[in-house]
Amino acid sequence: MNEWTRIALGWLLACLLPGLAQGQARWMGYIQVEAGRYDRVETPLSLSLAGQTWPAGMYPELRTAAGEGVPVHRLADPEPRLLWRLPGRLPAGRSQIFSLWAVSDPPAPAMQARDDGTAIALQRGHREILRYVYAETPAPAGVTDRYARGGYIHPLRTPSGMSLTQIQPPDHYHHYGLWHPWTHTAFRGREVDFWNLYKAQGTVRPLPPVLAQAGPVVAQVEARQVHEVFADTTRAQVEPALYEQLQLRLWAGEEGAPAVLDVQSTQRCASEVPLTLLTYRYQGFTLRGPETWGPETATILTSAGHSQVDANGTRARWVMATGPGPKGPAGTLLLSAPDNYNHPQPVRIWPPDANGGQDNMFINFNPTMDRDWELVPGQTYGLRYRVVTFDGQMDSLTAEAYWHDWADPPQARLMARDQEKPVRLLAFAKNGPGYVHANIPTCLATLRALGEAHGFVVDTTRDASWFTPVRLATYDAILFANSNNAVFDEPSQREALQGFVRQGGGVVGIHIACGTERDWPWFAEMIGGKFQRHPPFQAFEMEVLDPNHPSTAHLPARWAWEDECYIMTELNPATHTLLAADLRTVEDPKREPYPGRTFGDRFPLSWCQTFDGGRQWFTALGHATSSYLDPVFQQHLLGGIWWVLAEE
Repeated sequence: MNEWTRIALGWLLACLLPGLAQGQARWMGYIQVEAGRYDRVETPLSLSLAGQTWPAGMYPELRTAAGEGVPVHRLADPEPRLLWRLPGRLPAGRSQIFSLWAVSDPPAPAMQARDDGTAIALQRGHREILRYVYAETPAPAGVTDRYARGGYIHPLRTPSGMSLTQIQPPDHYHHYGLWHPWTHTAFRGREVDFWNLYKAQGTVRPLPPVLAQAGPVVAQVEARQVHEVFADTTRAQVEPALYEQLQLRLWAGEEGAPAVLDVQSTQRCASEVPLTLLTYRYQGFTLRGPETWGPETATILTSAGHSQVDANGTRARWVMATGPGPKGPAGTLLLSAPDNYNHPQPVRIWPPDANGGQDNMFINFNPTMDRDWELVPGQTYGLRYRVVTFDGQMDSLTAEAYWHDWADPPQARLMARDQEKPVRLLAFAKNGPGYVHANIPTCLATLRALGEAHGFVVDTTRDASWFTPVRLATYDAILFANSNNAVFDEPSQREALQGFVRQGGGVVGIHIACGTERDWPWFAEMIGGKFQRHPPFQAFEMEVLDPNHPSTAHLPARWAWEDECYIMTELNPATHTLLAADLRTVEDPKREPYPGRTFGDRFPLSWCQTFDGGRQWFTALGHATSSYLDPVFQQHLLGGIWWVLAEE
């Protein structure tokens, strides 16, 4: 290795290795996130790990293709799941690739869940966003103790600390911040009201234990609550009518950024008889806003464009309320999930003249405003809501973006690896008689550095005697790293490569790899094509034909690059083209007769396929030594390696 290559390798390691955990690390595969139809900005993401074996005592870590760490939280119960937030922006129609690791070092806990014996406070860093109160709160002085209850959220705060809720206001002592009781129900032939506590017909009560956890991405509460019917002349003792499993999940976010809370309520009958939620004007998921918010100071906007004046009784996917705070405007956005009963749910919004025209910020998603809903024994019923709190103003386009993030979220999928053995790759760089590329030392150094940073071992050789069935069986993929011309010394070496591919081994071809073994049709079909010639080295443009492949997801739709634009023959029509040269931008005096207009104004330069039992990925780029020091090109190579290694 010459001095220049040693300097290059040192630079690569300095760039790629800082994101590595200091302890042990094991690569688990890669995750591909597809934006879908909408632009995404710091979107909360969730991915099931069901069926995946996770190493005991190890923690998840995500890294971008550039090696940057992304906080991630692994939940074990009730289903193993990864939670994280998309870093930055992902445009519609594009995808982002992450490598998933199991590491020995625990992550820094950016979120907090603190239990003071009466309530659990969920915090982003040092700032409290909400408190779930599980202890019974006494009624105000001089008021009947019928109004005492627990099982509600208060305060619910903006990122700067303003409370957006109130409890026990003098006009309605039974209002409790952010809460979810049923008002008009039928149980065992009797009407029962769990909302209006003064009637002493029933209440909602938390059941122990209340569980909480916090980590790098979320802080959450798991609580059980019961709608219980009080004793009266028809029953001798309190009877449970409905059990509820309540999950509150607060997502991490940058300082000052809107806070995102997910509320999931799973309900089931507590006895052998149904509970019928009867048609009524208010019941269900409700927020009572700050006492300073009224028609003169605050505004309401629904997804259907209604205001406080005309929103009551309409249907809404979301409702946004904004009003004054001690540090300027602040607000909250309440969203109802598309799989909720009677979606989009009707909303109860107090009109401007309600409550004497002041302190009347009341928002209620009511699935039974226009119909009964019978809950029958043996079934579960889920309701999901998302609550966003913010400082300043939020426009309707931003509210819609939050809706799309939740209702039509980006799709994440895991390409997992067999974790019983480490990932090993063989980089083969032999050249037969003829031209030898000067880029080979740097190409090999780059591949080794990528392996160091992303969890695979890269062995390098120019010795064809390594191609034996026994030796190749120790590798997951072979990288033809600028190999060229006749590289095999014996037919058995060709047979070993064929056997490797047919047993599922992966192959990556880089640049002049398409010039390897030019008299062997099987190799050309496997690598995807055979080198014929190239115009002079120059700057030209390429089109990304598949923006969701891990090797091209990071590229712009049109990518300007300086390289040799390879012209190849014997192109395998079974390949999936990822990247194509725009021949209109290539100075090529020999374009006629080939390729002429064989492919119009495009010519494929990178592709992937599954052939003869294995996966192959090829890029014709990479002539210049400097290419291998370019982070964009490194991600191109890494994405191809990841794709070849992935197991669907």
